[in-house]
Amino acid sequence: MPRGLRLSLKPAKQLLWLFLWRDMRFSKGMEIGIDAGCGRMENKPLFQTSRYVGIDVDKDRLSEAHRRNPDAEVINAPIEDVGDLKGDMVLCVQVMHNRFFKVENTLPAVSALVQMVRPTGALIFNFGRPSFPYESQIDGLLAPAFSSVKKRKYGAL
Repeated sequence: MPRGLRLSLKPAKQLLWLFLWRDMRFSKGMEIGIDAGCGRMENKPLFQTSRYVGIDVDKDRLSEAHRRNPDAEVINAPIEDVGDLKGDMVLCVQVMHNRFFKVENTLPAVSALVQMVRPTGALIFNFGRPSFPYESQIDGLLAPAFSSVKKRKYGAL
């Protein structure tokens, strides 16, 4: 199994982890990687950046993950409250669809993610069915910020 590839019995998650493993290879040689909604920092091995910054609202999970990954920089805050943090590779997966994420925070969170990306950087994120009504507004946030936007639909749509 490739380094950092995670397993799941759910086909949609298998596809997500495959996409993620493949796309995170573009972080090689980049300076700052940001894992927004990092939880237990399970995606940290995928980052090939010089620095890794994990953001999460759950202080206990973040503290535990930081104990296992003392080289990580951590921020305990909601994504939309992080401020001026900038990175070359920004990742936010399995966050905007979980039961703890308030769907009304979708646009502020995506806007914050877009603002975190340095001019030549990349953003990888996903969102779930509850946020589908915001898709055109999300597209409107992405289009002026990036020279190209690739969307992949997967899972039980």
